[in-house]
Amino acid sequence: MVVTLAATVGIPLQVPNRGLLPPIIVLAVMIPVQRAVSLWGMRQPKVEVLTAGETSLLVRDGRLIVKNLLDTVLSREKVFAVLRENEIQQLGQVHRLYIEPSGTFTLFPAVSPTPGLSLIPEIDPELRWKASVPGDYVCERCGLFQQAEEEPCTDCDHCGKTIWVTAVTDLSEEHFGAAHGR
Repeated sequence: MVVTLAATVGIPLQVPNRGLLPPIIVLAVMIPVQRAVSLWGMRQPKVEVLTAGETSLLVRDGRLIVKNLLDTVLSREKVFAVLRENEIQQLGQVHRLYIEPSGTFTLFPAVSPTPGLSLIPEIDPELRWKASVPGDYVCERCGLFQQAEEEPCTDCDHCGKTIWVTAVTDLSEEHFGAAHGR
């Protein structure tokens, strides 16, 4: 609605000889329609979900919910970037991550972090696996945690993929200093 209003009002501001009557008519129709839909949505939750969307769970207890990523058309890289912006280094530090209807993210960090899938980008391999935990593995796609003597060769129970990587803990200041020559 904001884009429509901006486009409608913008033309007369740029080309004064176009007149103000068309934008006034559009505003007179759009504002009451938007208000009516908002009020209807407040009374009927299904209408609100239809017009505004719903909250989606993206990460639960250190594991990506792959189906919800596909439903919301979000890449893992986008989710990982959001988590890194919140100083999360690995999925085991996340209790819940939601995407709200507005497009914003809500993060609840884990109270007791566990080893998880590294969120450090692949372009920094030295730092990415600096805090590896031997004997702890995670699914490379979703982050499902599994303890094993050696790398599992079974399918992930959560997403069905068979690529497992060593889990990591969060990097301490000493890891960052060692990785950057300090």
